[in-house]
Amino acid sequence: MKDLQQEVQFKQALKLHQVGSLTEARGLYLDLLNAYSNHPRLLNNLAMIEFQLGQFLMGLEYIEKSIDIDPTQFSAYGNRGAALFALNRFEEAFSDYNQAISLNKNYAEAYYNRAIINEKFGNLADALKDYDQAVALKPNYANAYNNRGNLLKELRRYDQAILSYAHALKSNPRHAEAYFNRGVILKELKKYPEAISDFDQAISLKSNYVDAYNNCGNALIELRKFEDALSYFQKAIQLNPDYAYAYNGQGNVLMELKRFDEALLSYEKAIALNTNSSDALNGKSNALQALNRFDDAITGYEEAIALDPASADTYANRGLALQSLEKLDEAIQSFDKAIALNPEIADPYWNKALLKILMGEYEEGWRLYEYRRHRKGQKEAYPVYEQPLWLGQVPLHNKVLYIYPEQGLGDFIQFCRYVPLVEKLGGKVILSVPAPLYSIVKAMGLNAKIVKKDEKIDAFDLHCPIMSLPLAFKTSLENVPNAVPYFYADQAKKRDWEQKCPVTSKTLQVGLVWSGSAAHKKDHDRSIPLEKLQPLFSLPIAFYSLQKEVKEQDMAGLHGLKQLHQYQDEFVDFSDTAALVDCLDLIITVDTSVAHLAGAMAKKVWILISYLPDYRWMLNRDDSPWYPTATLFRQQNVGDWDRVINEVKHALEKLLITKT
Repeated sequence: MKDLQQEVQFKQALKLHQVGSLTEARGLYLDLLNAYSNHPRLLNNLAMIEFQLGQFLMGLEYIEKSIDIDPTQFSAYGNRGAALFALNRFEEAFSDYNQAISLNKNYAEAYYNRAIINEKFGNLADALKDYDQAVALKPNYANAYNNRGNLLKELRRYDQAILSYAHALKSNPRHAEAYFNRGVILKELKKYPEAISDFDQAISLKSNYVDAYNNCGNALIELRKFEDALSYFQKAIQLNPDYAYAYNGQGNVLMELKRFDEALLSYEKAIALNTNSSDALNGKSNALQALNRFDDAITGYEEAIALDPASADTYANRGLALQSLEKLDEAIQSFDKAIALNPEIADPYWNKALLKILMGEYEEGWRLYEYRRHRKGQKEAYPVYEQPLWLGQVPLHNKVLYIYPEQGLGDFIQFCRYVPLVEKLGGKVILSVPAPLYSIVKAMGLNAKIVKKDEKIDAFDLHCPIMSLPLAFKTSLENVPNAVPYFYADQAKKRDWEQKCPVTSKTLQVGLVWSGSAAHKKDHDRSIPLEKLQPLFSLPIAFYSLQKEVKEQDMAGLHGLKQLHQYQDEFVDFSDTAALVDCLDLIITVDTSVAHLAGAMAKKVWILISYLPDYRWMLNRDDSPWYPTATLFRQQNVGDWDRVINEVKHALEKLLITKT
């Protein structure tokens, strides 16, 4: 431009363009175009403004004129390529980027944009080369490092991807997407605290980052920080009320919190927003199953399978619902289908194991039961040792076997009966015991060295988690080691209870446990509200609460029950409970550790079993092969405790007649 005034006007337009005042800049460019209609840079700049305003076709007219006038403008080809890309004209855009690079081998942006198209075309190796060239030419190219990290993530080269994101963040510490993308990989690698830190950093830079809130919520679920996770999903929903993924995640949290009705509503909202979400359909069906709506659950699972026929998880969950309807053969078929689809996940094997044991098919059941150690989230429960796992495969003579606890206290009580059998094989035993059971296990008269859980142990040759002992001894229904008692009350403590409790031989003395730990996954099925027991309290019986934990909803009802003696604050460990149990005529309990304690002490025990029984109680029988002194009272319909309590009341009335 030869005219000084027009030169000033062009510089003014450039300045307005750079600060984002596009309309004003456009007006000045158009004025100049009247005098300089063949000025390639002016045409290029006008094209750029049209592109920025979303007027791609008009912009293409300007830039094509610019290229016709000066075909050596590498940046013009790059700019036209970007416009063509925005118009989904990828082949033409790719050609323009190739032309730009042929004109300028050092044009980093063209390599970057060509890499994006190569990814879209599935040319991942070429895309990676282009990203590598872009960052080689421009070492502070944060976006290129970020996209390169995304490509490496897709190639499952996670360590290199993380390094690429680190370069992006070094170049631009405020690159929210790089934090988010690195967080996604860290979550995939199960490095949840680090992932959460990156998601939070992304959110701090971009407060409306819905995907980061959602992913952070999912990572918090893995850390079992459910209330925190719920707040993140709720924030995502607040930012975007139509964000289906967040409703699905919220449903998952509410399931963990046992807020099943709310979970169902959340999944239904996710499905309304995305009718093709098999995950949300699976989640909805899980909620229906938790609400004991098994037919509806199965319908939902089948809809999810129609959308995703390769989902092993859905088949496994469907199997559980079929089992709940006592369609046992179909349940096994569903578990088998899950296993066939994904032999690497443990839950279908585990579900099948529990069903097989429930059905009395112990040989296959105990073998499959070993998959419990490989289930998600079980790593800490089953530490890895250098010494071999013992499952009965080698003689124990002159060997030291370390046996350690797993799962609940009731499980340990049930299966520690095997320790004397291990000792008879000639080996030495180190037995690790949960602290609440330490005193009573010490009183078993074992030769084993007994230590408290997490206490330092001596050297050993072999190890075995306690619930693998049935497999090690090839346990069948015919050879269950059910000699009782093998637990005994401390006689000094028993005398103390006899002095402090109004125990007499004239009145029937009954121990009572109506609920278990709220933390138990199936507690909503196995526990009974205290108010349901009112018919029993009308009988002339002295009841003794053996509860250690009393739920808040039961506290008010306890105050008015004079015939229910309460000593929960005096139960320091199970030796205290056992001493009181030994004073009583009968124990009535839901499926908790006290049921096992009473059975192991050969006390008369009535166990109240839900419609969906735990595997150890089997099906359609009122006795237990594990505890000869036990009688089982079973629900006949889901959730119907009234009939069970009525049966117990009639049985107590018969005992009262005998007592008198």
